Amino acid sequence: MKKLLYLLSVGLVLSSLALVGCGDDGGDGPTIQEQQLTAIVGTWSTKDGDGGVTQNDADAPGDWASTTFTFAAGQNNAGSYTISGQPTDDITVFNDGGGNFTIAGTTAENFQLVFSGGGTVDVKVNSATEIELSTTIEQDQVIGGRTQSINGPWKFVLTK
Repeated sequence: MKKLLYLLSVGLVLSSLALVGCGDDGGDGPTIQEQQLTAIVGTWSTKDGDGGVTQNDADAPGDWASTTFTFAAGQNNAGSYTISGQPTDDITVFNDGGGNFTIAGTTAENFQLVFSGGGTVDVKVNSATEIELSTTIEQDQVIGGRTQSINGPWKFVLTK
């Protein structure tokens, strides 16, 4: 009986030590919102060649080769952006200045940027070095961040 009690005591002590050694693994990974911000932060250029910028599923009018989008992270699932180098031939989809945005969505690969002046752009993360921005501009629509709207769906394939 003493031997059984001794073995039981030793077993409890070893089990306790094993459980104490199973501490926290350092916390959870980044949240979805943190992953979304991380995915877009940086300076992006329009993809070279056909398909870099499309309107109505065809190459967009104008020369978009020098267009850059810069996104910076802020706090509370938000950030700021600047856009420069859009074609100067009356094809301005976004305001060249910039502004602020918040992020909406529940996945790290597909989410929306909601601009502070109004308007939403869908974001698809293809890789760490390629994202797609998509939006549809309705007839006579001029909403936050966009001027001289060009009607129809637009897609921007951006690379780092």
